[in-house]
Amino acid sequence: MSLNYLVLMLLAFPIAVHGQNPPTPAFRQWARDHVHPIASLEESPDDADLQPLRNIIGDAHMVAFGEPIHGGHQPLAMRNRLIRYGVTQLGFTAVALETCLSSSKRLYDHVLGRTTETESGLKEAFCYGFGDLPENLELIRWLRTYNAAQPPARQVHIYGIDLTGQYFPSAFASSRPVGLTRANLQPQPPAATGKTVFTKQGFSKE
Repeated sequence: MSLNYLVLMLLAFPIAVHGQNPPTPAFRQWARDHVHPIASLEESPDDADLQPLRNIIGDAHMVAFGEPIHGGHQPLAMRNRLIRYGVTQLGFTAVALETCLSSSKRLYDHVLGRTTETESGLKEAFCYGFGDLPENLELIRWLRTYNAAQPPARQVHIYGIDLTGQYFPSAFASSRPVGLTRANLQPQPPAATGKTVFTKQGFSKE
């Protein structure tokens, strides 16, 4: 099966960058024809402002989007909203985040209800200090609550995509304790994209 990839630029900030050229008239026209306003970081009634995503994403099996800055509340809150929409409305069943592969096994088990981590344990399961970001913990709590009410085929898995210690010859060893199988990655997320990724795991949308 061929895979379709879609990268969504969520937020654009009018930041002046040294040497940056101003938008051309052609780009301005393209933006006017293709930009879809989003009402709020919070859910709107019926998620009407996100409905255009259904047509944009279509039958893509993988959707990737990035953040303009690490640690900003608005990009992460919007990421969480889009994940909730992707899961509940579009049938996505896997989320991959920019965090370490090996320690993310704790997040994987927690959201599936196999283990129960403390708040401090969840923070430690993220690397690079990302566990200190409240939006990341909010996402994990939401996924666990959602999964508790779903049959196994509809539960959402979470994966870290950074190979811990990737700059050392023994980096491959960090993947050993994760215990993930290829059957759980249909299709596999691209390695080390540094983006949040959704993947669908082979069931038909309602």
